Amino acid sequence: MDRSTIVRWLLLPLWVLDLVFLAGCESTRPLYYWGDYESAVHGGLTRPGEFPPERVLDLLDQDLHRAEAAGALLPPGFWAYRGMLLLESGDIDAAIAAFETEGVLYPESRGFMDFLISTVTTGTES
Repeated sequence: MDRSTIVRWLLLPLWVLDLVFLAGCESTRPLYYWGDYESAVHGGLTRPGEFPPERVLDLLDQDLHRAEAAGALLPPGFWAYRGMLLLESGDIDAAIAAFETEGVLYPESRGFMDFLISTVTTGTES
């Protein structure tokens, strides 16, 4: 065997390993549609002057429409945060609907959403 044949046989396992590695790097579709959610929440909490509740609600509504069009799920907390903004803007019925949606989509949040709904409807924290 000449030297080039030996090198090819030694490198063959590396080439196969590279192919396996590259095949494993196939990207997958994200579980949730994040859109501007993270930046809207961050802006609303850290720079309320630049991100008043109305602007954040607009960003969240745009994300909602884009996610619906793509058939994608919105991340946990989306509906709860949207409900808090709606509550802050005085739209109590829409806020309660958002809290209920969060509780249905993410059952682990149901207890807290029920607490928020009862606080809103009774006007007291219990």
